[in-house]
Amino acid sequence: MGSLGRSLTYRMSDATAARAALARLRDGFALTRGTLGFGEPTLRALGHELAGLRTFPALSGSGTSVPSTQEALWIMLRDDFCPPRTGEQLDLRKVGL
Repeated sequence: MGSLGRSLTYRMSDATAARAALARLRDGFALTRGTLGFGEPTLRALGHELAGLRTFPALSGSGTSVPSTQEALWIMLRDDFCPPRTGEQLDLRKVGL
């Protein structure tokens, strides 16, 4: 059977605390555990821009719709670091984003 991971997304609750929250994440999340992605809200809070990074539009078609759900932080945990329950998610929320 193939490997499975867990994809987590987080909203930013306090844009003024983004820099300190990312520093805590940097110090507490080993990159061997997974991959981090930063969305437009995070870069804006830090006063930065990245060419080509933009909020994706909502999509709709016959019988379907997908809302635009741009988040501040995305984490893909490797399968061997996925917790059996939500404990990992709760710990990651402590970084303050």
